Amino acid sequence: QGGGDAEDEDEDDDLDANSDDSDDDDNVGDDDEEEAEEEEETFVPRKRLPAPAPLNQSFSLWSILRQSMGKDLSRISMPATINQPLSILQRTCEDLEYLHLLYDAIDRPAGVDRMTALAGFCISSYACWYSRPQKPFSPVLGETYDWTSPDGCVRVLVEQVIYDPPVAAWHVIGTTPNGGVPFSITGELAGVSKFWGKYVEVLVQGALHMQLPKTGESFTWTKATMNVHNVISGRIWIDMVGEIKVVAHNTGETATFRLHRAAKAEKRGKIEGEVCDARGARAVIISGNTSSEVFARADPDYTPPPGGAAPLSDGCYGDASPLFRWNGLADDAARQYGFTAFAITLNELTPEMLANLPPTDSRLRPDMRALEEGNGEKASDEKVRVEGMTRKLSTTRKANKETYAPVWFTKAAGGAGSRLVNYLEHGECLWSYRGGYWEQRENGEWEHPLTSPMFDVFGLEQFLRSRVECRRSSVNLLGGSSFGSSSAGRGSGGGGG
Repeated sequence: QGGGDAEDEDEDDDLDANSDDSDDDDNVGDDDEEEAEEEEETFVPRKRLPAPAPLNQSFSLWSILRQSMGKDLSRISMPATINQPLSILQRTCEDLEYLHLLYDAIDRPAGVDRMTALAGFCISSYACWYSRPQKPFSPVLGETYDWTSPDGCVRVLVEQVIYDPPVAAWHVIGTTPNGGVPFSITGELAGVSKFWGKYVEVLVQGALHMQLPKTGESFTWTKATMNVHNVISGRIWIDMVGEIKVVAHNTGETATFRLHRAAKAEKRGKIEGEVCDARGARAVIISGNTSSEVFARADPDYTPPPGGAAPLSDGCYGDASPLFRWNGLADDAARQYGFTAFAITLNELTPEMLANLPPTDSRLRPDMRALEEGNGEKASDEKVRVEGMTRKLSTTRKANKETYAPVWFTKAAGGAGSRLVNYLEHGECLWSYRGGYWEQRENGEWEHPLTSPMFDVFGLEQFLRSRVECRRSSVNLLGGSSFGSSSAGRGSGGGGG
């Protein structure tokens, strides 16, 4: 460090050392400031929830109903302790946990191999469901959630556009990092529950639609059904069942696979399916288990069309290279609600989010935040308050003869009638993104109607008011108190109050 030539180092050691000490004294302040700035800019997603899930957590529907004899069941609020600290909107974003599989499918040329890769991505969305018997929080009307991929290539916005029956609209915009191919995913999903005595069946109506604007290609895929077993008594377990279809509307390839119904929890996740070319001929066989590995193998009896290549001829899949491999759960998953490492990050509330999220974002829900932080009693109290806020806003709209309109999505005009979602055969979404969300999200300057009390869906008036005052005075919001029913709130990179 002395500044002399290499051959002069020995005789100049003392002089150089003295010079270095002087330079170090002059620069130490600058270095410390630069290091502090670098540390502040480097964000590392959390690896654990703020508090562990309760031990021996169980839920019996009968225990709730028994305590509610003679009461109006529509007014019964289930305790928050039967939930996991994620909303259904956040859970839909878990479809993108294996985002690299979607990138790989999009970057491939049109044909059987692309459809096979896309099927792998669709299959990946079911692996995370089996380990979590607790239900996600049901979104209130107008609730939203956004997510940006760690590589910055994909942005997601989900909004609860209808409360009963519940319908959530999706909008995803992105570009593959390697191929630079732009894409979008749109659609809407509605959950319809049926009780069959021993289990609850949750039918997921609707579909998701992907567009590749450079080529004009479009794809659609459906969702599986969820069965919740032992809701009356015993240990609850989740099974994903049914047939899922993926269609390439322009080129004609299809994928069809079935998640088999399990007789017991240990047998869940078995999957079988096929990929067909544009002629309808089976080209690829899919088999495996979503809780471990799923494989794609070329059908030995398949004959390609004249001039066409054999499927999977590039050796991308086979016995040594599965179509999908599950990454498993997070460390200490039993105390982390059975979450994956990806799921643990979804409700994380950073200082930037606390300052800039819209008042409708799931991460600001005080009931879910309290549950995540280990305060089950407060979570249940806040859940009752949030549900009461929903009823209050609905009553106010009716009194004013106002019709609710979603902020970020609009229903397609004409032809839809009373339909709430579009399906596979429609090939496009029913609820279209209006635009403007990310521009306002950038600095947290939200415009009407989000500034109206009618969109304070979680009852955070005091927190929202203090946030505006802090922004005006350039005060760090994290120096305040925590958001919720009684105060404005403390937050951190790992979670707010």
